[in-house]
Amino acid sequence: MFGIEALEVVIGLIFVYLLFSLFVSIVNEIINQFLKIRGKELRFSIERMIGKALRDQFYENPKINKTKYRSSFFYGTPFWGIYLWIRTKFSRDIDVRGDDLKKKITNNAYPSEISPTTFADTLIEIIRDKKQRDELFRQAPFLEQIYERADGEIEVLRNEIEDWFNEIMAYTSEWYKQKLRYVLLALGFLTAAGFNVDAITIFKTLANNPETRRAVVQQAEGFIESHNLEEGVVVEVAVADTAGTTTSTSHTLKSSYAIHDFLRSQYEHCGNTTACVDSVNAAYPILARIDRSYETIHALVQEDIEQVSSVLGLGWGNLSGKTGFWDWVLRVIGWAVTAVAISLGAPFWFDLLKRVINLKNEITKGKDTATQPK
Repeated sequence: MFGIEALEVVIGLIFVYLLFSLFVSIVNEIINQFLKIRGKELRFSIERMIGKALRDQFYENPKINKTKYRSSFFYGTPFWGIYLWIRTKFSRDIDVRGDDLKKKITNNAYPSEISPTTFADTLIEIIRDKKQRDELFRQAPFLEQIYERADGEIEVLRNEIEDWFNEIMAYTSEWYKQKLRYVLLALGFLTAAGFNVDAITIFKTLANNPETRRAVVQQAEGFIESHNLEEGVVVEVAVADTAGTTTSTSHTLKSSYAIHDFLRSQYEHCGNTTACVDSVNAAYPILARIDRSYETIHALVQEDIEQVSSVLGLGWGNLSGKTGFWDWVLRVIGWAVTAVAISLGAPFWFDLLKRVINLKNEITKGKDTATQPK
């Protein structure tokens, strides 16, 4: 049975990496929302394509800037009044009631995605202006060749620009993914240290404790059954209750968390209907996203991560044994291994876990068949 035991150790390790990869993914998404990283990366790429001066002109186009100026991050939240008082108290440039958007309390939210058609149409409008066209051709000389080759055929010009945009965005996407790996690596190490997820200690525990190993494998199998991979995201699947109706396995957070309680009070105020919830979420989009992320992290930590931590003895509360210099060196190495594993992403570990569990089940089934009397 050595082969099965080895597979169970692998399953346990993969499952731990999967849970903490999910945790880091949610944290990273929250950071992206707060810092608007995707929109800034896209803006930088467009600047490299057409130059800084035309970039500003590009984003002023009504097709693009419809999401540029929006209310402050705090607008529509319980913190708006405090924020408004602070900004108006200490800034003479703020003009809340005026018509000048640049003097209002605004949040410059550049779009995180622009379609090739929108990009091409906006660039064609720039080309129609003689002065702007000369600047554009100076920044991107090959566009002049495309313009002359199109000979007034707007559709031909649009197709060429769209192809150029798609090619640049492919490079941008790859570059962003490489940058994201470093971010996930850093977040992974902080998470591993914060939860004391030492890959070396976890391996030893799984290898030396059959009961612990079986408990983790059982939890991993249950997780695989209740989750699925949809468009590169690990999500919970709907399950049927005892009455035969389909219900969602999403968790309801019960806490005194201020944002959560504020949203729930709004839902109750308008009747808790689906239309009401959608309306409140549309009115407070940022709060709704924060609330959903918090609920997801809360459920992940309080249920899955807490359970596996209890079984494997993870966390600082379960720390025991020697804590000399070399013990700390091994622990830091274990954190580093965990961080590298987390940086590979939850979809990678989910898919791998599913394959290894299927392999284990096939081997177990084959052994059971072989031992049956003929």
